[in-house]
Amino acid sequence: GIGGARDRAFAEAQGEWLAFIDQDDLWLPGKLLAQDRLIQADRDGVLGLVYGRTRRFASDGWKGSFDAWHGRGPLPEGDLHAELVRKPSFIALSSACVRKSAVLELGRIPPDVRHCPDYYLFLAVTRHWRAACVQEVI
Repeated sequence: GIGGARDRAFAEAQGEWLAFIDQDDLWLPGKLLAQDRLIQADRDGVLGLVYGRTRRFASDGWKGSFDAWHGRGPLPEGDLHAELVRKPSFIALSSACVRKSAVLELGRIPPDVRHCPDYYLFLAVTRHWRAACVQEVI
């Protein structure tokens, strides 16, 4: 399943941070640079997740927010674990960068997590690590 495929990718990745882009997603120019600025500003090494505002779109021109919970207001940062439990799935995987060591601490994504392994990943990482957010669409 997709969780197992992600686990294999985590093990093979060479960098300190992991970023994701699936076949049906797009990154805007500057996405990784904006996230790297937040990572570099983390002098205490407490960040495990850096994500950004995301839009959904369709070939007919429709556009909408990925996050149905926070609207146009600021997206949450810091200790996100409880927020993710209360308001699930407001982070799009393609907008996320996660610290590889935070992911490897978790072990593998359990094989019985067949739906939303990315949500499982965000819950697990934010249990022990803080998050930062690029507030613009990336």
